Amino acid sequence: MPLFERFAPDIATALRSQLATLATDTPKNRLPDPDRMAPSINDDASTKSAPGDILQKMQNRLDHAKTPKERDSICLEVASELADQGDPRARDVADKIDNSEMRNKVRAYVDFQMVRFAFRKKDAAEAIRLAKAGQITHTQRVWAYVQAARVLGTAERSRTIELLEEGIVEARRIEASDPDRARALFALATQFVPIDGPRAWEVISEAVRAANAAEKFTGEDSSIRNFPVTLKAGGTFESTSDEDFGITNILRLLAKDDLYRCMDVAKSLKKDGPRAIAILAVSRTTLERASSVTPLAKNP
Repeated sequence: MPLFERFAPDIATALRSQLATLATDTPKNRLPDPDRMAPSINDDASTKSAPGDILQKMQNRLDHAKTPKERDSICLEVASELADQGDPRARDVADKIDNSEMRNKVRAYVDFQMVRFAFRKKDAAEAIRLAKAGQITHTQRVWAYVQAARVLGTAERSRTIELLEEGIVEARRIEASDPDRARALFALATQFVPIDGPRAWEVISEAVRAANAAEKFTGEDSSIRNFPVTLKAGGTFESTSDEDFGITNILRLLAKDDLYRCMDVAKSLKKDGPRAIAILAVSRTTLERASSVTPLAKNP
């Protein structure tokens, strides 16, 4: 595909349409990114086009596109590429998509990629600004608050607490039956531990209630999906993983503060799967603490 994109863009457009059709019934976690199947071409920094070149090539391809569907597919690809580079013009390209449903999905992808790019630059303020303004999901926005709290840490305690509280408000906007609500609260509680221990215990209690209310909560899922739903037009299927969105990290941290209280929290999870994971996390912390204690030397 990279060679077709470079030397025969008209054919590449048709090929991508065929790939999209073939991928319709394929689980999204099994879909490869065609561009990533040729790392010798795409991973070479010297072959990456500058934003201006990308837009010029896009216009050339659009001029030869025969259908609105082909034009939308081209805009999807270019918007994604620009977003991955942190280029705000990705939004303008996404807005050129005629299909309203696809346009909204691509814009959501672009907005979240821009947030991620800001964090890669360690610019928490810009990332939060983009997260608040962007068309992203509540879970993605909570992830942004969690990341910002990590960047600021205890050095800016007041601001960190403020962001985490905003994250809690955002988490509560997620449907009660959605496991993402519990996952978001677990992640927020984790960030409270080094800054405000009592508040962490309060948030963990709310997280457990949310977990018990969500039928599909497993306690293991730690992914934050970049697309709210699957695109069927050749887009990249990615997810961001964050272990704090599971239950293991927070329970291991709280077990160091109050082992018995933490075990009560673990046992309060109603479903067998999450409860077992929680109890194992607390037990592992207990064993690690026990093994770190040096036994007293015996008297001769």
